[in-house]
Amino acid sequence: MLDARGLGDELVLGRLPRSRASDRALRRAVEIAFQRGERRPYDEHVLLALADDDRTRPILHELGLDDVQAVVDERYPPRDRPFSHEQATGELVEAALLEWRREAHVPVPAFERFTAEARRALRTAAETAALLEHRHVDPFHLLIGGLQVPDSLAARVLSPFWEQGELGAVGEAMDLGGRVGPHPFHQATGVFSEAARRVVAEDALALAYRLGHEQISTGHLLLATLDSRDRTTEAMTRPHTQRLARSLIRSLPGAERRLGEADLAWIQFDVLTRMLVDGFRRILPPGWRVMGSARSDIHLRVPDSRSESDFQIRPGWIVAEDGTAPERLQRVTQWMLERLQAAVIATTGRPWPEAPDGATPDVHAELVDDRYNPKLRVGYGDPKSPVAAPAAHAIHLNMVISTL
Repeated sequence: MLDARGLGDELVLGRLPRSRASDRALRRAVEIAFQRGERRPYDEHVLLALADDDRTRPILHELGLDDVQAVVDERYPPRDRPFSHEQATGELVEAALLEWRREAHVPVPAFERFTAEARRALRTAAETAALLEHRHVDPFHLLIGGLQVPDSLAARVLSPFWEQGELGAVGEAMDLGGRVGPHPFHQATGVFSEAARRVVAEDALALAYRLGHEQISTGHLLLATLDSRDRTTEAMTRPHTQRLARSLIRSLPGAERRLGEADLAWIQFDVLTRMLVDGFRRILPPGWRVMGSARSDIHLRVPDSRSESDFQIRPGWIVAEDGTAPERLQRVTQWMLERLQAAVIATTGRPWPEAPDGATPDVHAELVDDRYNPKLRVGYGDPKSPVAAPAAHAIHLNMVISTL
């Protein structure tokens, strides 16, 4: 029974259990599929299995389905001869082996009970994984993500351990995560690993429920991360792991904001980099070379240079910025075009791109608010001016953001 706040007396974690009747119906659906020459059960086989059940048959009758077999045969006639017992057994064994080998990467659900800071920590965790060139979002990315949320409980507990370093708390943690974490991968997926999914979708939720807290804060996420047995997390927090956990338990639930309109989207840095590199190649003067990496770094080489990288554009600072993902995407792309313009001007000593009045045109970034295909137009010069910069100096980007 749910109470007035929408919280149940019993919290069931993971996959919901099935009843015996449901198991019988599913087994019957598999049998029917084999009898009709199918290797896997589909919707029509489940429907036929329900028609065989004494409790569901009256319901189908009320819906006007008196002869389910005839309906299915007309729409989906049997494709092949029935499977023998040996064939059916072989198919079941093969399916079981495939299920055992399959990697389950389930998107992290956006629970309404997460505080605004916890939601932002999830977003920055995914962005951090992309910046570090890691294929999946792992538990230690959640640790770094919480550290990047100012005034959060996770940041208050973690900051003292790294704030004395030359790079600051966030920089030191990201540097350490890059050194002791997984090897770089050519493309970050933004997909949560099974361990990270379990931290967010189960363990943090279980902690809040056990402690009687209605909201799930960055403290719950961090405590579940410390308890996840993630090797990179252990390496980053050793030998202070237990002290961190005790400090978190004393501080929970923490004074974080309740439900709000916190944005759960993050920028896909690797996709953004590829799109900008292609755009930069098109608009740069002849002789310039531009390269990008999954860290979202863009490297520029001036004409006739023997250096591998004369200018670097590194937008990693955006992960700790406020605002929604579209707003932050607009800011970071405008900033990157400003850095590109400054590099060309510093090399040539002339305004770039060339404008009719000889002045240096400003960078523009215009968000096209399209619900189904949002775009970001960035370029040089005022696009609404009668003497705007040539269209060759404009770049159109699809919104490269992901939503949990």
